[in-house]
Amino acid sequence: MSTREEINTLIRRARDFLRTANFQMENEMYDLAVFNLEQALQLFLKAKILEYGAQYPRTHSVRYLLKFLRDVVPGDKKANCK
Repeated sequence: MSTREEINTLIRRARDFLRTANFQMENEMYDLAVFNLEQALQLFLKAKILEYGAQYPRTHSVRYLLKFLRDVVPGDKKANCK
């Protein structure tokens, strides 16, 4: 699987988790919705890390993935995020 294919797969799966979370929110399954939102965020962050040319770490920590992404984003891109 190419990197672009992996990114697309991660994004697709993140969207699926997000859709599931939306359904669960509408049906007052809040604990499951939060779980699926976290899964969606993890997959999205991993896709972004790949887009910046790094291999994502094998972790489920959103906090760690956010820090890792911050470290791989080029300096000129960081300035636009403030």
